[in-house]
Amino acid sequence: MLRRGGAQAIAAVLRKNHTLTNLNLCSNDLGEGGAQAIAAALRENHTLQTLYLGDNRLGEGGTQAIADVLRENSTFQTLNLHGNSLEGGVKSAVRQSWGNRGGKLVL
Repeated sequence: MLRRGGAQAIAAVLRKNHTLTNLNLCSNDLGEGGAQAIAAALRENHTLQTLYLGDNRLGEGGTQAIADVLRENSTFQTLNLHGNSLEGGVKSAVRQSWGNRGGKLVL
């Protein structure tokens, strides 16, 4: 498991990597802090198209950080947040941020 520290290391790579298009981080116990680190990196990365973050206990803050970056980063075609026990408000924020881009959003 990567946990928060592993997520921070991957975030550092994502900031500089401009070739990776798919990333599966499911079931790594990233937590809220890990999701926030990944989201911050995605503000600078505009090549990633597919991101799997299922079963990571992202929490409301981590999921909101992902929702916020979706408004700025339009390259995503697939986002999977399944299994994170998302509450209605943050789930709605993700849907709204996803907008009409098509692709596949799994909550």
